[in-house]
Amino acid sequence: MKHCVHLRNQLFSNLRNHLANERGALVLSMTIITAFLCAVASYAVLQLAIAYARQGQFFVNRTPYRYATEAGVVWAQEQLWNNANYCGNPDPPVINGVAIDVTVTNCGAGNVHTITAKATY
Repeated sequence: MKHCVHLRNQLFSNLRNHLANERGALVLSMTIITAFLCAVASYAVLQLAIAYARQGQFFVNRTPYRYATEAGVVWAQEQLWNNANYCGNPDPPVINGVAIDVTVTNCGAGNVHTITAKATY
């Protein structure tokens, strides 16, 4: 009888140790998985924030130049409206503090002209 009690205690002790080891492994694996997912999510949020910052900077810095260039094209069209022989590389006025280069070409082609405008920043 004493031998059976000893075997039973040893069996339960081994079972308890085995379950404790499995529980520890489960907790460790869940901790590692959670830490990995948090790291991936943090990296994704950081990359997204950097991308939006770059995109915002890109559009904010270049928008005034785009508008000034478009205004230069309109200015050249008005010059052509007033004088059909208008040609060359005139100096348009500075628009919103942005100096632009406007070129009117194809002057010998009748009423067909090519207008290009460029802003340097």
